[in-house]
Amino acid sequence: MRYFLLFIIVAQFSCQSEKSIHSKIEGDYFIVYPDEDLKNERQRKIYAAIQDSIVTLKGVKLISFMEDGTFIQWDSTMLTGQWAIMDETMVVVNKAGKGFDNFKATIAGIEKDLLKLTEVINADGERIEVTWHLKKISSGKAKDLFKPGKNTWRQVPSREETDDEIKKRLSEMMTYYSGYFSLIAEESSYFMPIRVMLPVKFYQHAIGMKDFEEDHRFVSLFSSVAQAKKAYSFLKEVINGSDYNNLDMGSFSKEYSYMLEKLAVEIVK
Repeated sequence: MRYFLLFIIVAQFSCQSEKSIHSKIEGDYFIVYPDEDLKNERQRKIYAAIQDSIVTLKGVKLISFMEDGTFIQWDSTMLTGQWAIMDETMVVVNKAGKGFDNFKATIAGIEKDLLKLTEVINADGERIEVTWHLKKISSGKAKDLFKPGKNTWRQVPSREETDDEIKKRLSEMMTYYSGYFSLIAEESSYFMPIRVMLPVKFYQHAIGMKDFEEDHRFVSLFSSVAQAKKAYSFLKEVINGSDYNNLDMGSFSKEYSYMLEKLAVEIVK
């Protein structure tokens, strides 16, 4: 009986401990950058060859660890999976899209607004440790990026939309990415165009249009290719007709944020 009671006490303590860690990690995050721990010259060479692909999978992404164990990637079509705490020391994520289909990382640090997760990457016979720095987003304009109501433009319409509805969808997209670039300007020294679902090019002090491509992710946001082409023409018209380019605000990301905010208003006038 004594051993049984001891087992119950230990089990309860373990659950409370894991729940406490779980609650500390819950929240919305911006993945800022990876910090690699390379042990030797061989690891440095291997990592140099795979670094771009690793950063592409997770760098400057927006993710959420929900209280109910749901994990969300916000950057594409709100891919969801499951996350949990393992042995009080690790975070595991499953079936949550590229980069997080089978993710396991040691908790390297939990601070007020910074979570550090160390992932071991097996490459060419080496175990390379990469520590991801995640900025916790708890307030401010950036918090809007994680609100379902600010992400409705990701939901593919079940019917053809009117011109005004298409323009409204485009306006919501540009408003969203204006907020995203504002966050980039505050927290990151780099950005990745692949994170943006608009068919646009980013230049020094300017935004331009890419050619229309049917396999671009932008097209997947509309009920048909024809609707996407119409949206593309509206977007091209407002960008080519704007005079917000050639700004000099000391940060390309600040400039993109400003331009997209203004274009979001212009397109629905």
